[in-house]
Amino acid sequence: MTAVRLIRPGSATHSFDQDQRLIELSFTVKDATTIRVAAPAHGNIAPPGYYMLFVAVGPNGSVPSDGRFLLLRNYQQPGGYGQP
Repeated sequence: MTAVRLIRPGSATHSFDQDQRLIELSFTVKDATTIRVAAPAHGNIAPPGYYMLFVAVGPNGSVPSDGRFLLLRNYQQPGGYGQP
């Protein structure tokens, strides 16, 4: 694999969507079937809401996997996302 990306789904409310975004995530490969993905550092990079997660392979991550929806929540504790 060469890239892990979050893509915020679009919303058609005007002639452009100022909330849609693509976020490259850092990751490490644990073994043949497991990766560890780092969440975005804070809500300015990825505001809370639904995103599609893609794992891509090929040159420059040109071949994406099937997307999976996930929900990012904004925890009010130090450290941002992922703090229970």
